[in-house]
Amino acid sequence: MGRYLGGEVQYITTLREPLSRVISHYYYVLRSPKHYLHKQVTENQIGLADYILSDLTAELDNGQTRLLSGLPEVDGINGREPVTDEVLAAAKRNLQNCLVGLSTAFDASLLLFAHHLDWQHIYYEPQNIGQNRPPKAPLTDEVRQQALERNRYDTQLYEFAEQLHREQLAAAGIDEHVIRRFQEENRRYQKQQVLRRRLRYLPAKLKKQVRRILPRKTAE
Repeated sequence: MGRYLGGEVQYITTLREPLSRVISHYYYVLRSPKHYLHKQVTENQIGLADYILSDLTAELDNGQTRLLSGLPEVDGINGREPVTDEVLAAAKRNLQNCLVGLSTAFDASLLLFAHHLDWQHIYYEPQNIGQNRPPKAPLTDEVRQQALERNRYDTQLYEFAEQLHREQLAAAGIDEHVIRRFQEENRRYQKQQVLRRRLRYLPAKLKKQVRRILPRKTAE
């Protein structure tokens, strides 16, 4: 990529636990009418278990390993060749050149990226949370095992990513204390954002009174 953009390039990526990823993929397809699989899945009333064990897309067959390998013949959407040990090795090599985040360690990943990329304001509010996904996916143990077996290369890649993530956090001096402190600060930020939005709808007189009480940044 650097040869196309010119100058030094820093790669970052975030991985997701394989079973959670394919389950999330299903519910994303359901709530996204423009997704290329939406019509096929909804019109045929394909359930979760049948979906994640289907051959509808290569994205469900070690999709993260396919994408991170960089090999066009196994690309996550168009590539239909099977994933092999060599493909996994290519994905691992590429991953070693990345800042590695994990979706289950979002705050730690954000701190890691900010440390290396000099991001100044990284406080956030959750967005794009899937509302159509049940708290616990209705899958039998047998289906879960089959799904993991179909994505065994993604499982190996994810375990490799977890180790890289831990090593990169340690090298950056980001420990549990740093992460907890950021989380506390971010919770305060999120509360302030809620108050700021509510303040917009208050009558002018009451708004002026609230501004005297709230921190200046919150009330603006």
